[in-house]
Amino acid sequence: VASRAVAAGARIAIEAEAPHREPSEIPAPKILWRHGPLLAVEKPAGVPLVPTRGAVVGTVLHALARKLRRPVTSLHPVHRLDAAVSGVALVALEPAAAAEMGRAFAGGLVRKSYVAWVEGIPEPPEGVVDAPLLPARGGVVRTSPEGRPSRTAYRLIHRGQDRALVMLEPLTGRTHQLRVHCAHFGHPIVGDLKYGRSWPGGRLLLHALGVVFPGPGGKPKRVVSPPPGVFFDDPTTGRPLDPPPAF
Repeated sequence: VASRAVAAGARIAIEAEAPHREPSEIPAPKILWRHGPLLAVEKPAGVPLVPTRGAVVGTVLHALARKLRRPVTSLHPVHRLDAAVSGVALVALEPAAAAEMGRAFAGGLVRKSYVAWVEGIPEPPEGVVDAPLLPARGGVVRTSPEGRPSRTAYRLIHRGQDRALVMLEPLTGRTHQLRVHCAHFGHPIVGDLKYGRSWPGGRLLLHALGVVFPGPGGKPKRVVSPPPGVFFDDPTTGRPLDPPPAF
């Protein structure tokens, strides 16, 4: 952050670009649901969903194209997940299906829920973070009264020793919204090198748990991706949650 002075003894963490990988090095993603030209896949953490400057071919989309035996250009991601995030991602196989889902997102007909471990214990235990966000500059998003309206609902689902497991629902869809809002609220997501700090477990503890969208016949369809095992351990003590949270 250009305006932040560096003091003696300060710790600086650098979030590196995802390493270049060949398509054959990326495991084919699990297909959680499919109907016609729309499918939901399970994205692993640490792998870009779509091509980026740092990962031109080694992406989930390329691995999915190999699995479906289709050209990657025929796959259309309906929404985005950061490379560090795991969980549900929707992909359309036809431009018309992608456009239809785009209209559903714009019309507020799609709901997404995430689960995350955050630093500290949120108080109150549930509420809405309302903080406008500016467009990303240098890969970093900042809050500002001049930014676009941005709102995130949160709910505490497990109280750890000095960290908490929370459910997050983005009420708007901005770049890095959940990560920035958690940090703005004073509870950055564990493992967030960009807006928080690292931890021994390495990965960003943010998982796209589920998505509800207009399914066949217009009926709401809910697809869920169970969180990886690391989400069932307290990142402070390493002990399993007791009792486990009800997802």
